[in-house]
Amino acid sequence: MIVVADSLKPEAALAVYTLKKRGLRVVLLTGDNRKTAEAIAGQVGIAEVYAQVLPQHKVAKVKELQAKGQLVAMVGDGVNDSPALAQSDVGIAIGTGTDVAVEAADIVLIQNNLLDVVGALHLSRKTVRRIHLNFGFAIIYNLIGIPIAGGLFMPWGIALKPWMASAAMAFSSVSVVTSSLLLKLYKKPDYSSLEKPNCHQLKNRSHRISIDVSEEEDVTIFNKPKSWKKFTLKTSKDSLKMSLLGGEHED
Repeated sequence: MIVVADSLKPEAALAVYTLKKRGLRVVLLTGDNRKTAEAIAGQVGIAEVYAQVLPQHKVAKVKELQAKGQLVAMVGDGVNDSPALAQSDVGIAIGTGTDVAVEAADIVLIQNNLLDVVGALHLSRKTVRRIHLNFGFAIIYNLIGIPIAGGLFMPWGIALKPWMASAAMAFSSVSVVTSSLLLKLYKKPDYSSLEKPNCHQLKNRSHRISIDVSEEEDVTIFNKPKSWKKFTLKTSKDSLKMSLLGGEHED
């Protein structure tokens, strides 16, 4: 017997665990069959799995979450992932994936390392904080400088000469640009220091929900240790809530 299958990335479990620790909800959305999807989810600690999903279903799921006011990040590297990557609020493609996925994504991870997803989120938060810092500095600077330049305090002998005003404006621009350039000193998180999930945590967090998706067909939900239940999937009313969607793991 010859078996061909994609090998699981060694850093996948750590990446999923770290994202969960940072408050993100991780879901595996894949076109693989249910048994394969559950096996992969069990190894990396993903509790919610949507299996046998077609590309249009991935897009529908992303749109559904966005309609509920949630921000969705999609990580994928295949052709089937590209529509969902384009639809999501943040599309993250693996650099070694297909050209279509790379073109559709907002962020491309050059290295074939899922931990760079954690690094990308960390850098984005650093960047947003820097923007807020620059914006706050500019507001305070102008609230102080504009009244002085306008002569509001001249009765008290406080005034700016033209060359002083020019220097103040230049300093304002230089300070904001310098603050932004400090991001070039950014270093990715030290992955060796990240907390590692143990086998007990992976076991308790996996296989909580597994769903086979097929348009206008009965869908089976598996929720251990409860029994099987049947219902008809209605994409617009599905109650799944997630912040990060996973890509495919094909046989």
